[in-house]
Amino acid sequence: MSAFLFSIILPSTDAEALAYVQSTLDSQYSMYMVYGSIVTAKNETVFFTRLSSQVYLEVNDFLQLGELVPRLLTEFNEN
Repeated sequence: MSAFLFSIILPSTDAEALAYVQSTLDSQYSMYMVYGSIVTAKNETVFFTRLSSQVYLEVNDFLQLGELVPRLLTEFNEN
């Protein structure tokens, strides 16, 4: 089996918004996304997720995640 692991910077600096995204992805789309954060040398917090390409995943799984994350962040910010 061959796999790759990628760290992707998330388009938000709001931990509450990302918790909403994570919860909604899990409950409504059966997608589990773990996120973390680092503090840069400029004292800025950057949030990221790690994507793992496994043999049982399809390209559409990644495309769907890429569409849902910004949509759910917008939904959170509008409410």
